[in-house]
This record gives sequence, C-alpha cells and structure tokens, in this order.
Amino acid sequence: MGSSLNLEDLLEQSPKDIFQQGASEERCISGRFKMSWNQPNNKIEVLASVSPSNLKGRDDHTFKICFQSDAEYIKMLDFAPNDEFRLSLKGVEVKKLPDIPKLSTLPMHLVFSKGLHISWKRQGPNEARKTINTWSSNDAQASDSWFFSRDENDDASSVSRHKRNQSEVEQDELQENPREVKKRQRMDAKRMKKIANTPLSISNPVLSTVVESRASSSEAKPKETDRSIAIQNANAQILHASLLRSDTDIYTALGNIEGERTVTLIGVVVQMSSPKMSNSGDWMRYLDLVDPSNYYTHRSGFKVNCFTKRHKEWLPHPEEGDVLVLRNVKIKNYHGSLSGVGYADKIQWAAFSPTNGVFHHGPPNSAPKDSGLGDGDSGGIFSPFWQPGPLQTTHCVKLSDWWRNLATQAHTTAKSNPGSKRRIHRLISETGPTVPPDGYFDCTVEVLKGYRNSNDTVYTVYVTDYTRNEQMSGVQSAWCPPLLSDFVAQFEMWDEAAVVAESMRPGEYYSIKNARMMTNGNGYPEGKVRENKIVKLAEGDTVNPQLQALLERKRQWEVKKRTAESDIRHQLIQDVEEGKFFHCTVEVLHVDLVSKNRPCIYVTDYTPNPRLASASLPGLRALQGRIVKIVLSGEQQEMAKVLSTGSYYCIRKLRMKHSSLEDHFCGLLGGTEKLVIQLSANNLANENINGLLRRRETWQRHLGQILPDEREVGLLRAREANQSFRLIKDVISADSHLARYSVRARPVDFYPLDLQDAFYQRCTRCNIEIPKTAKACFKCSDFEHEHVQYFYQLYLLVKDQDDSELIVSIDDQCPLLKQLKRSCLQEDRTALRQIRDRVEPIIGKLTMMHDALKAGKRIKVDTALFCFDIEGWRVAGSRKAFRLIEYKSLDS
Repeated sequence: MGSSLNLEDLLEQSPKDIFQQGASEERCISGRFKMSWNQPNNKIEVLASVSPSNLKGRDDHTFKICFQSDAEYIKMLDFAPNDEFRLSLKGVEVKKLPDIPKLSTLPMHLVFSKGLHISWKRQGPNEARKTINTWSSNDAQASDSWFFSRDENDDASSVSRHKRNQSEVEQDELQENPREVKKRQRMDAKRMKKIANTPLSISNPVLSTVVESRASSSEAKPKETDRSIAIQNANAQILHASLLRSDTDIYTALGNIEGERTVTLIGVVVQMSSPKMSNSGDWMRYLDLVDPSNYYTHRSGFKVNCFTKRHKEWLPHPEEGDVLVLRNVKIKNYHGSLSGVGYADKIQWAAFSPTNGVFHHGPPNSAPKDSGLGDGDSGGIFSPFWQPGPLQTTHCVKLSDWWRNLATQAHTTAKSNPGSKRRIHRLISETGPTVPPDGYFDCTVEVLKGYRNSNDTVYTVYVTDYTRNEQMSGVQSAWCPPLLSDFVAQFEMWDEAAVVAESMRPGEYYSIKNARMMTNGNGYPEGKVRENKIVKLAEGDTVNPQLQALLERKRQWEVKKRTAESDIRHQLIQDVEEGKFFHCTVEVLHVDLVSKNRPCIYVTDYTPNPRLASASLPGLRALQGRIVKIVLSGEQQEMAKVLSTGSYYCIRKLRMKHSSLEDHFCGLLGGTEKLVIQLSANNLANENINGLLRRRETWQRHLGQILPDEREVGLLRAREANQSFRLIKDVISADSHLARYSVRARPVDFYPLDLQDAFYQRCTRCNIEIPKTAKACFKCSDFEHEHVQYFYQLYLLVKDQDDSELIVSIDDQCPLLKQLKRSCLQEDRTALRQIRDRVEPIIGKLTMMHDALKAGKRIKVDTALFCFDIEGWRVAGSRKAFRLIEYKSLDS
C-alpha cells in the first residue's frame, strides 16, 4: 500500500478529483497548513491549502483535515502555519458537506482516524523534514521497506527499534540503507548499555559523559532519529545521576519534573525577561532553564515564573549562561503544560557565574538581605538569597562545563545547525515565529517609520534590511514606496526598547539583539523587542560586516527599483504573477466601503484565473473565477468613493498576492499616487479598452445571455443599497448572499446580560480562543500575557412592526466601536465606560431590564424606534447572519 513507500514516490491526487471521484489510497496530497487547533479526544484539525505540484496552481483548494489517533502520535503533530506537508491518502474518509464552509473552497473534510503517513517541514533555513507513519507497526512485518522483521532482532537493538515503531519520527531518514541504520542503532545501544553499567557519583557525574557521546563518532554522524534514541536512553541515566541530595534538598532534573510538587532545581539560564510589575502589584520575571535531561528534547528550556512582593532586587538576577539554583519552586500543570512558580517570600536562589567561578546574588544594590514576614518586618526572618555548599558548587561547575562545550560546538556549527539554542544574527527573510531558537534572533536594519501605539506602552517601528520574508504581509501605506512594501517588517517595541525606539528616526541604521518574531492577530509575523539591546550604527562604519552587507543590498534594490518601474507591463488577469506589479484595464462591478477588514472594489477584465476566490455578488454568479477583489489602503480608499459601478478604468501598479487577512488571492493597491484612471468606452484609439469590450462581448455570447449594460448595473446596485425600510421577514427570506438592508425596528433585548462580558480573547500565538475564566493561554503558558488579544462582541435582538425579530451582531469591526481601546472589560473600568457610552443610545432602558432579571424580577421597558442599516450574509445552508453598519433614531 501507499504508506509503505516513500511519500515522495507517491503520485498526487487533486482535491477536485478527490471530491468528485473519491480518494485513491495509492496517492497523496501536498500543500501548506494555514492554521491548526487541538480538539478533545486526541484530535487535531488543520485548515490546509492543497496545491498539486504537477498542476502549478490550476487546482488549488482550501479545506479542513482532521487527524485522530493515539495521544502519543497526536503530541508529535507540532504543525505551524505555512508548514509544507505531504500526506498519504491511505485510510482517509472523505466527508462531503452540503455547503462550502467558511475559509474553505470545497464542501468536504478529510478525516484520518485509521492511520496516518505524513511528512512536514517548518519554514526556516535548513529546517529538517519530519515524518510520522502510524501504519508502520502493522505493515513492518509484511513490507520490504526500511522496517526490520522480527527475526532480525537482537537484544542490543530491540529497545531502539521498539522506540522507533512507537513514534516513527524521522529526520530525512527514509532514503537510508536499512542495514546501515540497524548497525548504528546496535552501536548506540551498546554504548548506552556501557554507560548504564558505569558507577555514577557526584565526583564523576554523567554530564561529561554526555558531552563526549555527543561529540564522538565524527567519522559517521548518526541521523536525528538515532541520536534522539541514544539521548533518550542516556537521559534515563542523567536523571538518576542528577538527583543530588543534601541535608535539606533533593535536586530534581528538569527533564524529570512532575506536576503539583515543590522542588529544588539547578539549570543553565538560556532566556529571561526583564523584571516588571504584575497586575497584582508584585514584581515578577520568568526564566528558562536547561540541563542535559531536557536540552536535547526541549531546547527552549523549562520556564519558571518568579514573584516577590517586597523588593525587585529579591527576584533572581542571573546573567544568561549562569547556572541558577532555585529552592521551593512549585510545579504547576496548565492543561498538560508544566511550568514552575516561585512564590513571594518562599523562593530562594543563587546564581553561579562560570566566568568568575563563584556564586552571586545579582548586581550590587541597596535592598535589605532579609526581612520579617509579618507586618512592620515582624515575625520570622526570610531571605531570598541562599548560600549553596560544596555539593552544589561541584555540580554547578560540571553543568557550566557541559554548557560551555555545547556553546563551542554551536559557534562552529551555527549555520549548519540552526536548531541550536544559541541566538544568531539573521536576515529578516530568514526569521519566523518557528525558526530556532523559538523565533529569537539578532538583526541589522534601517528604520523607515515609527509611531507611538494606541497602547501607550508600545512603540511601533517599521524597518527593512532589504530582504523579503514570504510570510509577511507587506505594507500598503502612503509613506512606503510600492516596490519596497514586500521588504518591510513591523517591530513592536516594549518596555526598555520602547523608550529607545522613540529616538529612532527614518533613514538611521541599528543593530538589534534578542528580537523575537511572533505571529500577530492577523496571522502575520511581526518582531517584538523588550530589552535595550539596540545600538545605532554610523553609515560610514566600514568595520561592521552586517551593516556593509545591508548597504550593498540597498544599492542593489535601488538599481532594481529603477529598472522595475520602467518594466511594469499592462497584463490580463489570467497572466499575472503573484507579487509582481502590473497595469490592467477593468470594469468595476462593485464598491464595498464597509468591508469587515478594509475597503475594497471588485473588478473584472473577463479573463479567468484559477486562483481567484468565489465572490458572492448579486447577479454576477456567472462571472465566478473572473472577479478580482482589490483591497485598498492609503489614499486609494478615498479614490474608491468616486468610482462608478459599471464603468471602465485603468489601474496602475496593482499586484496580486495571497492575503492571510482576506484568506484568499486578491489584489492590493495603496500609496498616494493617482493609480485609478477612468476610461471612455468610445475611445477607439485605446487598444486596452477595445480588448476589454471584445472579451466582454465574447463572454456574453459564450454564456448565451446578455448582462445589463453599465447604467442598469449601476442602478441595480443603487436600488439594492438604498432600499427603504424593509420588513424583517423579507430580509431573512432574501436570496442575496451578501447584501445591505435598512429595517425600521426597536431593540427589545441584548446579549450578554452584563455589558462587561461583551468581549472575547484570543491567543495570537496558538490562534485559539481563551476562556474568560483564564487571563492568558494555558497551551503556550503565556504567563506574561504577551499573546493575549481582546475583541468586542455583543448582539441586539430587534423587533419590527409585524413583531418579527432579528438578531443583529455588533462585532469588533463595527463602525460603532471604532477607535475604542480593546481591553478586558471585566477589569478595565475605563474601557467599560467607553463602550457603554457608545451603545447606550441603542440599548437605553434595556440595562434596567437586565438589572431586574439579576434580582429575579421581570419588568417591561419601552425603547426607541431606529433605522438599522445592516449587512447580511449566508453562513450555512439557508441560515443567514446580520451585522450592524450604522443606525439612526426615528423618534422625535
């Protein structure tokens, strides 16, 4: 069957063929993941864009794929947005749906519950491809592949092979000779058996042995799977050896931590935040620690959040690379994710400096070394500063030696081994939220623009190093030249970095260290910087190689810019290339100034492009596949207000891209230039307008129908947009997929019952909604709340003169809520007052009715009569949803 073969050898099946003819188990699909989310009962669902390589974009489709398997396999599916994948169709169940779901282009789901054979590759330089094949345990004995038969087992390699058949996680190992793989496994098992039989003591810990085992075998470097098997066996010994015991403490290895216990930890500090004040008024910071028991499997480290109520200096103040001893750490289990918490007046610490060879308690300061735990410093004396003994000193020396050896190896192999925890200098094009280590990087950039965010603690800076990151959205703004937009990165500067950013001016060059690329609320990468590790560079600095490389790229870009501007050609929609600028002649079909995301226009030149998404415009269903949605920004938004539906225009410097915000292939138009020029249909000298009219006439004849002329199309749109007050029952039964209506009605109720609950929160890193009972995402242990984004949402129930009722959404994009600070309404009284002021004219006395309900009473209130301007669209089957655009009181 297909799963016993190399996935690269399988033929691909197109999504449309799967939907129409059913899936062929001997074939596969390939594409990119757009988003993924965990579900209960060991399930993962992904939204995938499937792009058959042999069809080159002619059959791209987006749909949902569901994976259900044992928990051990599900945990291995660490998918991230934009990961490339290849998936065998063996055992797939094709579920056909009555309607095309939102964000999908085909009415189907694929479900894998019987087995799974998939490979995927994360974005980033030299990222390895991962493969999982759960069919292997059933197929291994019957297939002549890279699995071993039971007769070939020997005692030394049985453990390694058992691990292999359990997880079957590979790093480009499929093409290897099975005999060579088996030989290496046998050697690793013998080496681990030898380690296991070696007496272990604190004077001769296993730390040094592990370093030697990682550095050995230079003549035949094992593949990642074999190395991880050897490391797993070695870690069992590491855990045993590092359970140090003193008269007062038992030291738990970081890879052996269990939940809901109080432990003492020793580890190397690989990352830490700056101290800051929490919402409760405590000082806090987090630290990430590694030791040999967790480094090889979780290089981001084990996170410990430390708190103190008294003095900021009482928090741990190590340097990166110091070995930190933490006593009285409480282990917490947040939905399966373990982390440590050092509570105020309980945690004690000491940091070992490898450079000086001694313990320290941070920089010199004036904070007291101890204090009474009661009011007025009465009661028992507590000090957060602990004094380790010889046993801990010896272990810290060994641990720092181990880390120094790793750092030496990382320095010599940084380019070939980007998975190292060591942060390195990267180009913007090489960065990403999933690029090791955990998205952190150093960079050299030119500043283009900066401004103070609506959140006073954040300063936004746009920068470039003249390299292009395919995952970023680009910038469509008046200050940015169109040809530079794809080379721009957005950085959010916090804390100390925000102070420095205010002095950064356009045209200046900076070195930024310890930046981190994260995913913003729109699904695009953006940089985040907290620390003052920012240095201004002089353009004449000939010693700095990164700056000189940036200046050379800038010179090359300027040459290409001059050439590209003269090379922009007039093209048909069917011939455009993604990301490249072009001119086109089109007919305007619809102007949308109240889009949920940004104002846009819909146009056509009557040529088809298979990447165009379905546009549900009334009366234009036959033009599907020929309608281009153009998203407007900058001065082009004002231009749209004077466009005439049904008229012809030349659009200059347009480009087509896949937009994550719009979630489909669309046009982008921005800047301050006049890029939209109206054309006359009577201009016989203009070949572009003549060609458009010929294609329009040919398309009409081929279709066998004549569309209304331009004036009739314009009148049709005007009548639809300006219909006077319609009854609610007529609005609900209207056939239009997307339309705007006006209804005369009174609000009779609203949801939620309490206005302070009219919000929801999402984790921008995991792309999941966070329950209101939590303040941050448990999945990614976001203790600093840096990935929390707030949205407003409430619903009106309105009733018209016929007593028909309609639910109308006031969503986060509603014009009524524009320019309001988004915040947790349950905690931010100012934000609650602001949103109450906005909706009070509508809900009025309904709040009195809700207050009575809370008291167990029912009262009747009279409300005002309004004209509600609403937008309706079809969500599933015949069901429709409606959102508020604007309102007007009709009461005198």
